[in-house]
Amino acid sequence: QKTKVFAEWDTNGHVATKEYVSYTPVPEHNGDDAALDATIVTLNLPLIGVVESIHSVYGPMYQHLLDLVVAALATWRDGHVDGLFTKRSAAELLWGY
Repeated sequence: QKTKVFAEWDTNGHVATKEYVSYTPVPEHNGDDAALDATIVTLNLPLIGVVESIHSVYGPMYQHLLDLVVAALATWRDGHVDGLFTKRSAAELLWGY
């Protein structure tokens, strides 16, 4: 579904809009509803991004501290996070969680 919002006139006298595209799963087109419930394991990219950002700012002088933080976080477990990995269903990754 395409939705146009924020309609305004540009400097050339044309109408300019921002267009958003959204998708909705249609069960009869999926073929298999169980596919959306499948668990997908990915890297915990927010965690890796933070560690890399800290490393790029402070460099090797805090490498030992970062190693300790990563080792501690690698043992952290909850419903979705398993250390350096996350587990989400295909529906959560595609449509949000």
